[in-house]
Parts: sequence; C-alpha cells; structure tokens
Amino acid sequence: MQNVLIVGGGKGGKAILKILSESARFRVAGIVDINPQAEGIRLAKNMGVKTGNNWRVFSGPDVDIIIEVTGDEQVFREIAADCTGRIVIPGSVAYLIAKLLEEKEALIRKLESETKKHALILQSTAEGMTVIDKNGRIIFMNRAAEKINGVSAREVLGKPISSVIPKSRLAHVLETKKRETNVEIELQNGVKILASHIPMFDGGKVAGAISVFRDITEAVKQAEEITNLKEIKMMLQAIIHSSDDAISVVDEKGRGILINPAYTRITGLSEEEVIGKPATADISEGESMHFKVLQTKKPVRGVKMRVGPLKKEVIVNVAPVIVNGMLKGSVGVIHDVSEIETLTTELRRARRQMMQAATAKYTFEDIIHASDEMDIAVEQAKLAAQTPVTILLRGESGTGKELFAHAIHQASSRKNHKFVRVNCAAIAESLLESELFGYEEGAFSGAKKGGKKGLFEEADHGSLFLDEIGELSAHMQAKLLRVLQEKEIVKVGGTKPVPVDVRIICATHADLEKAVAEGNFREDLYYRLDRMPIGFRRSGRENRRFRYWPGVSSKKSIRITAGM
Repeated sequence: MQNVLIVGGGKGGKAILKILSESARFRVAGIVDINPQAEGIRLAKNMGVKTGNNWRVFSGPDVDIIIEVTGDEQVFREIAADCTGRIVIPGSVAYLIAKLLEEKEALIRKLESETKKHALILQSTAEGMTVIDKNGRIIFMNRAAEKINGVSAREVLGKPISSVIPKSRLAHVLETKKRETNVEIELQNGVKILASHIPMFDGGKVAGAISVFRDITEAVKQAEEITNLKEIKMMLQAIIHSSDDAISVVDEKGRGILINPAYTRITGLSEEEVIGKPATADISEGESMHFKVLQTKKPVRGVKMRVGPLKKEVIVNVAPVIVNGMLKGSVGVIHDVSEIETLTTELRRARRQMMQAATAKYTFEDIIHASDEMDIAVEQAKLAAQTPVTILLRGESGTGKELFAHAIHQASSRKNHKFVRVNCAAIAESLLESELFGYEEGAFSGAKKGGKKGLFEEADHGSLFLDEIGELSAHMQAKLLRVLQEKEIVKVGGTKPVPVDVRIICATHADLEKAVAEGNFREDLYYRLDRMPIGFRRSGRENRRFRYWPGVSSKKSIRITAGM
C-alpha cells in the first residue's frame, strides 16, 4: 500500500480524496490547503485524515506519491524540485488515473454481482442442472440436482460423471456432439427423471455438456392436481347449473361472474344482461344484497325483493366468498316466492293426508277367510307381528297390503302407540325428506319457526307404514338405511342425531329384485327390509270377501300370497 499526500483541498482535492479512500491500494497520509475551510479539508477531518496548510510538513520520506491539485503551476514546480525521487502527479493526471481505477473496480464489482445473480438463478430453479467439462468431469451441480441425485456438489466436483451418475448420457453427448431432449432416466436411488442434454461449444470445439432435468414424480403430481382442479371446477359448474334454485355469483367489485339456468327462468334475465354488469342489474324493487354483503362481509338471509323485468317476487339469501381471509365476492340464492307458497300448500295437504289416522283400524279378525291354508298364513303373520324385525309387504295394488299392516301393528306390542302411514310415491322428493325426518329452524326458506318433528319422531315407540317403498330415490334410500342401522335420524338442516324406536312396515308392488339388479334400489337396503317378507297377488273374483293361500318363497323367510 502506498502513502499519498494531497496538496489542495478544493473540489479537485475533495474528489481525489473520495476516490483514494475507496481504494485498497492507496492510503491518504494527509491533505493540505491554505484555506482551513476548503471542502476537501472539511471532508478529511470527518474521515479522520490529517490536515494542514503547509505541504512541506507532510512531505516526509514515508510519502510515496504527492498529488498537486491546487492548479498553481508555481506550487507544482516547488514540489517537484524539493521532492526528487518521489512521484509527483498533477491533479488532472491523478484524477484521470483514479477514475480509471474506479471504473475498473466498478467493473469487477459488477462482474461479481452478475456472477452471483447467475449462480442464484441456477441454484433457485426447480430443475436440476449438472455441467461437465470436455474431459467429462463435473464442474457444476445446483441444489436441485443435489436433491434429485442424493449427492453433495462439494463431494462430486472434479469427479467423472460416469462414476457419480453411471446412467448419465452427458459423456455420450460429448462424443456425438448432438443434443438429446426429454430422455427418461432412472437414477441409482430409484428416482426417474426427464432430462435434456446439450453440448457446449467454444470456437467450434466441444467445451463440455450440460444436463437439465426434473423429477417426473413431481411433474405427474402437478398434472394430476391440475386435472383434479379442472374436474372439481366442472363438477361445481354442473352442480350449480343443475340446481332448481336460482344462483348468482359476483366478484369483489360486485360485477356478475356466474348465473345458472334457474336464475334466468326466475328473473327473466340472460347471461348477456348480467355477466360483467353491476349486481343491481337484476333488481326492480329493493337494494342489492350483493353490495351489502360485500360491504359488511356478513351474510343476509330471507330478504324479500322483486327482480327482473316482470318484477318477480323472491326471497334472497346471500353469503360472502372469503378465501384465505380475503373477500373474493359473494354468492346469492334466489327463491321464487310463488314456488315456496305452492310447496308449502302441498306440504300441508300431504301432511293432512298422512295424519288422517294415527292409529290402526283393522285387526286379523277383519280378515275373513275360509281355508286351512289361510289359517296357517294368518298364524304366520301373527308370529311376524310379535317379532321386532322390519316387515316387507309385496303384491299388486289392491291386494290388501295396508290391511295387513294395520293388523300386524294391532297384534304387536306397539298397539298402544301410533300407527303412521306414508305413501312414498304421493309426496314430492323435496318434501318427503322433511316430512319423514323433520327439520330445524331456518333449514330452508319458509321453514317453521322452531323447526318441526318428522314422522319418524311422531311414530316413536309405534309403527311407521311406508307404502310404495320401491319409489324412493337413491338419496332417500340411503337416509332410510341409516335409520335401520343406527336407530336414529338427523333432521334437515341439523347435525345432532335423534334416537328413534320405530317398527317399520314397508309395502311395494315393484319387483325389487329386478330393481336391485338394475341399480335402482340399494341391495343393502333390500336385505334390511326383506327379513320378514309377506307377499300378495290378485286372483279371480270369489263370493267370499277374501281368499288366501300359501305361496312359495325363494328365501328362508315367511311369505304369504293373498288374492282377492
């Protein structure tokens, strides 16, 4: 390191001082100027560099270089005459040299910075990278390559690629000088990779080769995730479009992004009139619940308003859509008030029909017969009545299945409790579930305050006669199977199970075996119901009121065939 004395503390001296202070090759021994307030003098004091007003005081033998930046030619000649044997540089030349050194160091720093950036990029990428020189030895391996290969770069640098990754084709690429793309390779650790190998040229000669590869397992996983997301999106769209309830979705700014066909049916508005438009586009009377929910981030329920050009009266439920704590929009469900009123009326009518009689009217004494075979049949039915199992009555319409259901209840230990009848084919699917299982308050628009008990609860400790059981939907079949297995129900809109003690008697005119074979009736439910089957069929008219004879069962269970 060389000691430098700066003579002159003006702007030039200040500039030289700053440049030299940043250099590792020079040390400023001092700076002098006849003006103690010169810019360079003040800066030197702040930097801890010695200052003065006489250059001769500082021009001792330890000073190697004197830079004169006063601009006074006389001063330069005096320094040159008195300081022979040492380097005396005019300020202009010194400044030029310093700037060149500064630029060189800046270029070095820039090169180092770019090198670090390139290394950071190569180390940060998810793809593995391995580079070999012209002799086939590893000169670079990034972190992803370390992870995939299960080796450390420090341990393998300088080693032949063939000894580290025996199945690598980089050495082959050096020989052929041809690139290879998307080559599948199984590594020694069992990991399969998809690799591309590229030769590197320097002046037409092969200088090495690079391999870029990725773990296929991760790629397949990502592809499966994308496929699953697409399937989920398509499924959600299908569910929304199949809903009988009108659904509209808006983004966080209140612009329409999705509606379903039911929305168009109820409001009379098409997608072109709603998508991309403000949420107020469908309102004819009332304020937008979408905008209210977006402002408050709280759901609203049961709001009455009129929508569309026909001013259809509806009830609206709207909820915010929040993802990872961020409001992304809102979804609204619109119920046609006229449809709700129609369903409510139908519900009341159906309930009146079902609850006309809560007790059984007939006994086995009401079954008039005149045959020894029928005596046996009735005795078998009486025996069935004393068992706790589910009974299945089978036969054509009009064969007396309900009569036997009454008699079985009256002959059972449950005769002092309710006998509830339900015709499963006479009630709409949307009403049957709430009638059988009841519902909680607020389970749906128009739901009774405080909720309602279902027919299973009404028949608790008694008997529930399910006529036309073969007409149940798959959803209701699953719900009934749960009751038979768990002896409990869950109300519509509820989560808490309610225990029930009900003897179930079913009846059907359908061919359940055929329905099971065709997938229209659950096999597990069929065997649950068919534990104690009783069958009926019509015969020709007789003078007697009823005529019965024993049939032949295909199962080891009681089966009675009755004719009328």
